[in-house]
Amino acid sequence: MTEYDTKFTQLSRYAEGLVRDEEEKTKRFVRDLKPKIRGKLIALRLQAYIVAVEIALKVEMDMRGKQENRIDEENTS
Repeated sequence: MTEYDTKFTQLSRYAEGLVRDEEEKTKRFVRDLKPKIRGKLIALRLQAYIVAVEIALKVEMDMRGKQENRIDEENTS
C-alpha cells in the first residue's frame, strides 16, 4: 500500500492535467486501489488525499491481521 501511495504521488506530478485538485487526486487514488480496499473506502466519499491514504493503510493492516488470524486458526486445527 505504501509503495502504491509513493508511486501514485510521483506519477501525479507528471499528470497535472489529469489530477487538477485534491479531490480529483483522491478519487483517482481510491479508484485504483485493490478491490477489497477500494470497496471499504469508496462509500466514504473522501476528499482529502492524506485521509484516503491513512484509511487505506488501516484497512490493509486490518485485512492482513484477519488473514494472519485465519492462518493461525487453520494451523491449530
